Amino acid sequence: MSYSEQEQRNLDLVRGLFHEVLEPMSSRHVERYISPDYIQHNQKAEPGRDGLKRFPDTMGPKNPNPTHDLKRMFADGDHVIAHYNFRRGAAMAGWALR
Repeated sequence: MSYSEQEQRNLDLVRGLFHEVLEPMSSRHVERYISPDYIQHNQKAEPGRDGLKRFPDTMGPKNPNPTHDLKRMFADGDHVIAHYNFRRGAAMAGWALR
C-alpha cells in the first residue's frame, strides 16, 4: 500500500505510541504522542491527556505482562486505524481492538 508523506508520518506516530506508551504501560512519553486537547473514549481512563498519563501508571502494576500485538495499521489522510490484540498476560486469550 502506498501512503503520502503525511500519512506515513501519522502511521509512524501511532506506531511510536504503541512502542513507547502502550506496550511498556508507561506514561513517560505520552506528551510526545498525545495533544493537550485529547478526547478519551475509554470509560476506565480519566478524560484528557493527563488522565491518559495516569492510566498506564495505574493499570501497569495490575497487568505486569501485557501485550499489544499490533496486527495491521492503515492510514487515510489524518485517520489511522490500528487493529491489535490486547492481553493482560500470556494465559489470557485477549481482546481484538480497533
